[in-house]
Amino acid sequence: MIWFVRNQLRYHDRHIPWKAAVNLVIAKYLSLSLKTKKLAYNFISEFSILKNFNITIHLPKPPNIIEVVWHPPTFNWIKCNIDRAAAGTSSMAACGGLFRNQKAICIGCFAQNLGPGSLSLSGVMQTIEIAHNNG
Repeated sequence: MIWFVRNQLRYHDRHIPWKAAVNLVIAKYLSLSLKTKKLAYNFISEFSILKNFNITIHLPKPPNIIEVVWHPPTFNWIKCNIDRAAAGTSSMAACGGLFRNQKAICIGCFAQNLGPGSLSLSGVMQTIEIAHNNG
């Protein structure tokens, strides 16, 4: 829009006031927002800007929510819940785990970078090694 306003003045000797330029930007984005199916990101700065321009925001569909109930282990046992996260197939990965007793009291935990391209089994192997080393 800045180039459009500049070119109107330079090549057509037509001066467009700054408030009119802002209104042109708003009108352009309003017309685009009616056509776009692109999802909005969850950045508050982006959300605020779009709302100021009265642009319709297409929020992503929420994931399916599945209820998961944790049960403590039986008497004299320890349970370890583990998880792994990676940003892609060849990017950095990490894993973590939490050891709890039958009263659900945390008795140990770990978090570890696994490096790029690590296998999903790395977290399981780490858990077994910690359990073995601690008897």
